Amino acid sequence: MEECIICRLEKLSFSDEHVIPESLGGFYHIYSVCTKCNSKLGATVDSKLVNHTLSDFLRFHFRIKGKGKNGKIPNPFAGIYSIRNNPEKKFEIKLDSNFEIVPYLIPLIKQNKNEKSISFSISIDACDEKKLDTIIRKIANRNKIPYESILFQEKIYKDHAPPPFIFQPSIDLHYFKLGLLKIAYEFAVDSIPSYYNDAMAMDISITLFNANYDRSTEFIIGNGFEQNLKPLEYFLDFESKKHYLILASLEGGLVCVIKLYMAFSITVVLSEMKNHYLINEKLFLIGINDIENKSFRKLSMSELMIETRNPIYKKI
Repeated sequence: MEECIICRLEKLSFSDEHVIPESLGGFYHIYSVCTKCNSKLGATVDSKLVNHTLSDFLRFHFRIKGKGKNGKIPNPFAGIYSIRNNPEKKFEIKLDSNFEIVPYLIPLIKQNKNEKSISFSISIDACDEKKLDTIIRKIANRNKIPYESILFQEKIYKDHAPPPFIFQPSIDLHYFKLGLLKIAYEFAVDSIPSYYNDAMAMDISITLFNANYDRSTEFIIGNGFEQNLKPLEYFLDFESKKHYLILASLEGGLVCVIKLYMAFSITVVLSEMKNHYLINEKLFLIGINDIENKSFRKLSMSELMIETRNPIYKKI
């Protein structure tokens, strides 16, 4: 294909496009997106999906690191929280070397004043205990009061569970769904060359090029948490670290079901032309992105059944 599948201009330089973003463990490469669109979509579409709150929670839960050797597992709880019923106390949630949640109490210094004296009470995290003396001396010097008048009140230990806190994440699925629309569209164009000229394909490419988040939901069915892949549970290992792309030409049109992180699945409507598209001479195609083995492959339904009929049967 000489045209970029996003901007649809001819004779451009093309670059390596990750259909599923690399930071999400994607290993599916195509070379039909021009360098300019690749960069643009990376900034306006992929980054919104990769850095989305929902992506952070899923990557954290399944321990999926970002791209590169130094890729990190995100901390979806990053931020400062108030303790329920005691809002003046605040803490952060950090991750230890094993990516387990560790509460950290932010130092709280309270001034206690009456007619005869001024004193201070201090609440600190256990990991700051060695800093306590320095903190007290700074308060004493700053207020010109005796060191002994400052009282140490309490500390919280790291092996305790996080105290009850107020956590209200903001999740806007417009940003998330546009990234999924891009994945489904690129998978379809790469797998069915004739789909490129479909009226809905043209509409989707314009939506992606303009990063039109408000239109993303027009092409998507469901909220992402339906059990829409039960018939395939016998063949596909939904408990493994894999992303699945399932392209099907149905009576209702061409659709792509995307399942990310063993948890989130959603259906993208790509065309309303009924039973029109053949995918490798079939009406069904599965893309399997294996995060742990760093690979991507496509299988027809017959190929999938042949593999799973093997005497040493194993879900794939």
